[in-house]
Amino acid sequence: MTEHRVSLRAPTEDDRDTFVRLFGDPEFMVFHSHGAMHLDAATARFDRMLRMADELHCSKRPVVERATGELVGYAGFDVMEFEGAQWLELGYRLIRSARGKGYATEACATILAQASVLFGGEVLGVVDPANSASKRVLDKVGFRYWKRATIGDDEVDVYHRELDGW
Repeated sequence: MTEHRVSLRAPTEDDRDTFVRLFGDPEFMVFHSHGAMHLDAATARFDRMLRMADELHCSKRPVVERATGELVGYAGFDVMEFEGAQWLELGYRLIRSARGKGYATEACATILAQASVLFGGEVLGVVDPANSASKRVLDKVGFRYWKRATIGDDEVDVYHRELDGW
């Protein structure tokens, strides 16, 4: 069995400063449709992360590098509307120094295993078409390309995967 190099945990108020700073960091938010966030938007995004943690067990959660104890990003699901329906959408983002180590794949595999216990049906992954690393992560955890779509003002690649559920 492979040793897990990262762990996921519920976000807490103690994470606020770190995440608000990260959401305002252009490098962390490099593939976010609107880039780095201003303080109010970053704070609102973290507030949503906390709310969703109470509502959805497999919501976006801090990814912690076990060797250092450092918070290196997040991974998990959020709810989104796409083509008139509500979907669970897998999202993840890591600090630059944690990229390319397989951490995103490991964190996503963990959250997918948790989600599969709770849910059945299709889930989505939405990726900036230029983000080839993120597309590889989705491929590794069982997602398949579905189509290119426009969400808001952004052209994105949409991936999907079936969860076994219940």
